[in-house]
Amino acid sequence: MTAKLQNPRSISKSGDRVATKNPGIGYLGRKRSNFAPQVNPASKLTVAMGVRVSLIYRQINKGSIDFPITPRTTSSICEVFEVVRDTEDGVRIHGLEISAAPEAQQRIQELADRLCATYSLTDFECIQRLGYIPAGEALMCVRTAAGERDQAMRSADEFAREIGQLGVITRDRRE
Repeated sequence: MTAKLQNPRSISKSGDRVATKNPGIGYLGRKRSNFAPQVNPASKLTVAMGVRVSLIYRQINKGSIDFPITPRTTSSICEVFEVVRDTEDGVRIHGLEISAAPEAQQRIQELADRLCATYSLTDFECIQRLGYIPAGEALMCVRTAAGERDQAMRSADEFAREIGQLGVITRDRRE
């Protein structure tokens, strides 16, 4: 039995840096996400799994982000938005200036790949906004999908903790 794969909408726009990786295929040099079919030996179902990391210079719009939930093995999706607060270290701010090192996308992609393997994720997406972000707006969105709720939630939590330790994204507050 083969599940029908649907072509997901993508949030990527012209000029965005996007990296995708499909297991067994390798990195794809395309602007839009591309999902290669993977066969789950236990269920004999074709599963669309993707790892997407996007660095963008525009507002993250929740309504424009789709998740391909074609695999019937996905039972839980965890979505986390990190939002700029109006205070940082007790100082009132107007926003943050976010920048990324040249190797940021690759390092974030490697972290995502490791978490996908560790938690058996069926899908993963990280959208990191760059540039000036006013207080109250999202600076990052992370979505994880897995066969079990605990896997999806723990992987999103671990990603949020570890991305800061990579040292490839910098934040400067604007007062």
